[in-house]
Amino acid sequence: MKKQLLLAIISIALLNSAQAGPVNKLDRESKAVNAAFDQYVLGWQTGDINLLATVYAHDVRLTAYWPDPTRPSRLESWATVRENLKEVFDLIHRMNLEFDERQIDVVGNVAVLTSHWTWHKPSGPFFEH
Repeated sequence: MKKQLLLAIISIALLNSAQAGPVNKLDRESKAVNAAFDQYVLGWQTGDINLLATVYAHDVRLTAYWPDPTRPSRLESWATVRENLKEVFDLIHRMNLEFDERQIDVVGNVAVLTSHWTWHKPSGPFFEH
């Protein structure tokens, strides 16, 4: 009876420790994604391209979709995105955006963050409409 009880306790402990590993890993990964997104949000709110540069990939595979109807909707490469950000921030300096309802899904080595964003007030005449 003591052996069965000991075996049951060891089995439960092993199951709990096996579950704690991936959960903690996902939690760490989600926190890292959240921290990167916080930098992204701050970069937009302050118009800081150098801060945004810490979040964006710096290669030609980067693809961004631009909501400005006066520009091409699809921008490719960090150089192109950076150039467009500089033009926009030179005009309006910052964007009064709020991001909420974040959801992070981590699958393997890929994380997907979705969020709802609200533009509280256009930051200049360039984006009033």
